[in-house]
Amino acid sequence: MSRRGLLITAVAVCGVAAGSADADIVNGSFEDGMNGWTVVDNPVPFFALDSYAAGTANTFGWPWDNTPTDGAFSMVTGWDGEAGNISISQDVLIDGGTLEFDYRAAWDTTFGATLPRDFSAIISGTGGGPVLDSMLFLSADPDTTVTDTGQLAGSMDVSAFLGQTVTLTFEWTVPELNTGPAQFDLDNVRLTPTPGALALLGLAGLCGRRRRRNA
Repeated sequence: MSRRGLLITAVAVCGVAAGSADADIVNGSFEDGMNGWTVVDNPVPFFALDSYAAGTANTFGWPWDNTPTDGAFSMVTGWDGEAGNISISQDVLIDGGTLEFDYRAAWDTTFGATLPRDFSAIISGTGGGPVLDSMLFLSADPDTTVTDTGQLAGSMDVSAFLGQTVTLTFEWTVPELNTGPAQFDLDNVRLTPTPGALALLGLAGLCGRRRRRNA
């Protein structure tokens, strides 16, 4: 690419960064309560969704308590109750090519469940825009008991949305009323740059330096 082309690209990238929401995930380790997240809890939750200090949340006498993987707090939901969905979401400027997070779960769906409960990550347009991408990470199948999945790592390629502001949503489905206790821990939600993402961010930095020189 010519020097002129490089500078035009840098200006364009800087314009995107300047006109969008704050980059990266706000309060991705839930150290500041649920600040930065829009929370939709179950209408009649088995266990209220919130940020809990390590070792203080256990919804049903599982052989483990909530276990943060980054900091002293994690998000916990009971993942049961009235039929409906549970979700947390926020608008994010995608400045890294991979969405990553840690999670852990337990459930006992032997109380008449006939449908699975699903946990998914969803990327959609801001302001109630259409779903752009989604990935199913975990299903609690009916008539099963899992007392501890152990710590799991989630990863989702979001490089198609690099430089765009989108709505990131984590969603837990509860398709049937009170069909068994559950617990779900979420922590350390983050965006990890890829080489392409780092290149674009570098161009944005170049534009910022040029702007300061011209001030």
